[in-house]
Amino acid sequence: MSFDTTWDVDQYKSEHENEEHWLFRRRFLIAHKDKFPEDRLVSLAQVFFNIEFLGCKYPKKTMDLVESLALQRPPKLKLNAEIMNVSHQPHGYFSATKIIFVP
Repeated sequence: MSFDTTWDVDQYKSEHENEEHWLFRRRFLIAHKDKFPEDRLVSLAQVFFNIEFLGCKYPKKTMDLVESLALQRPPKLKLNAEIMNVSHQPHGYFSATKIIFVP
């Protein structure tokens, strides 16, 4: 399947969204823009954020999908456990209070 990839990722930044949080979701959107229709990918990016930052849990099928996409995320996005308050979640994700973007 092919999807329209001409949509503007930046239109999904919330007015009150923290810049680091937005960059986290933005990189996920860009990395997977060619894999899902726009509305589904925007939802998955929010689910990814909710899992990583808020410790939310979803049905197994959703968790498995997001986990597979998370493993494919760009290498520039790194969670640095040494300088963050990090707690490992039972589903294999990390809950972090700070994200480091590496050039």
